[in-house]
Amino acid sequence: RSTGSYQPTYCPSGTINLIDVSQTSNSSCLACDIGSYCFKGITLPDGDHNCHEGYYCDVGSSSAQQNECPEGQKCSNGLIDGCEVGTYNPDKIQTQILA
Repeated sequence: RSTGSYQPTYCPSGTINLIDVSQTSNSSCLACDIGSYCFKGITLPDGDHNCHEGYYCDVGSSSAQQNECPEGQKCSNGLIDGCEVGTYNPDKIQTQILA
């Protein structure tokens, strides 16, 4: 019979554990939400893990700068958004648009 100390199994990068913080397998690991990134071992989502401004992140991202915001778009809070009618954005990695 083993009497060693308990060692949890951490979720791999790009996933998060919201269910069982004492898990011993990756069965409770879920892909990170769109607009967020998750590094190895994260167990709680919070605003500190939104992708960087000027970038957007797909589901399961492990990088805060997964995708550069393309020309003609704006990106904030990890999400990509088109420019409104009558506005434009000629540059990549932008959070604002021009009138």
